[in-house]
Amino acid sequence: MRATAGVVRRHWMFWLLLAGGLLLRGIAQIAYEPALLFIDSKKYIFGTDFNNTIWGAFDPLGYSLLIVRPVLMLGRSLAYAALAQHILGMAMASALYVLMVRRGVSRWLAALAVAPVLLDAYQLNAEQTIMPDVLFEALLVAGIVLLLWRTRPGLFLVILGGLALGASAPVRQVGEALIAPALIYVVVAAPGWRRRVLHGAVLTACFALPVAGYMSYSALIMGYGFRMSNMGDAYWKADIALRSYQLHGGYTPGPVFLFGLLAGIAGIFTCRRRRDFGPALACLLITGCAVVVLLGADLYEFSWRYQLPALVTLPVAGAFGVTALVRAVRARRQGRQPARADRTGTVQAADAVQSADAVQAADVIDAVNAVEAAGELAVTGSEQAAR
Repeated sequence: MRATAGVVRRHWMFWLLLAGGLLLRGIAQIAYEPALLFIDSKKYIFGTDFNNTIWGAFDPLGYSLLIVRPVLMLGRSLAYAALAQHILGMAMASALYVLMVRRGVSRWLAALAVAPVLLDAYQLNAEQTIMPDVLFEALLVAGIVLLLWRTRPGLFLVILGGLALGASAPVRQVGEALIAPALIYVVVAAPGWRRRVLHGAVLTACFALPVAGYMSYSALIMGYGFRMSNMGDAYWKADIALRSYQLHGGYTPGPVFLFGLLAGIAGIFTCRRRRDFGPALACLLITGCAVVVLLGADLYEFSWRYQLPALVTLPVAGAFGVTALVRAVRARRQGRQPARADRTGTVQAADAVQSADAVQAADVIDAVNAVEAAGELAVTGSEQAAR
């Protein structure tokens, strides 16, 4: 009990935000029963029903295979799919918080970084909607957490991270671009050229495995060819309240994302000046993932849903960036202090040498004066003896 109370007390801000996120998700689950449907939701509900291929398969159907189809096969309502996505949202926030605290980010800063995932109304909307965005976010976060769990990821973590990121591509095809930042990260983080080649090759193979698996499934089972794609009622007026929350401040402001992006980029460049390059490499991986995913969303300019990965990447990149910059400034200041101490010690040593030389000179002068005085006494004594 004492240990549990200690954990709650140390991480009180995160627990408070987690409770707020749980409350909002409960309201969303009740307000939009069983789930929200988007114009593309039908393809994920019927896309793998081979008797109703009229809906087509213009996007990868990994989401349908992993979440929607199992729920329907069990005879459950789509509300269970929404519930699973709400659980994924809470799990993403928890995993990112634990990762940041483990890697040295301040607890308050880590809590603020996961607040968008927990409280953003658009995130709640996505979790309640039968669409693949939340599962894609979860796989992206899983890959990031696995690769950053240690300063230098071992081979096992590289395998798991590659599989998680690769599995995001059959959910949303933009996930194919994640191989670029992930490969750069594992190559830079690995010590020695042999391990770099090994980790890079293993990551690429593990990333490609889910992609090739889905394409084979598409060709052999669904008959769509060896390719990724061919490109409710409300209660208690809760839906009105939730929509009002979404429109009137219940979203993450754009400047927050801009700050996270700039801080993440700045944190990357601290790697050259410090030996502790863990936060800098974390910035490299997370910021790179954010850029490749969001750049594709900016090119399509289709829906706000494509911008949701910003919630799980840019604030976290900003937190790591701030941590890297603060450590770099502290290290620079600590480097100046020994230099000043060395200069002060040198001056003191020079003063000591000068003092010692002055003392020695005074002793020599005193000795000469004593010799001269003794000589004068001897001369005086000889004159008196002669008289």
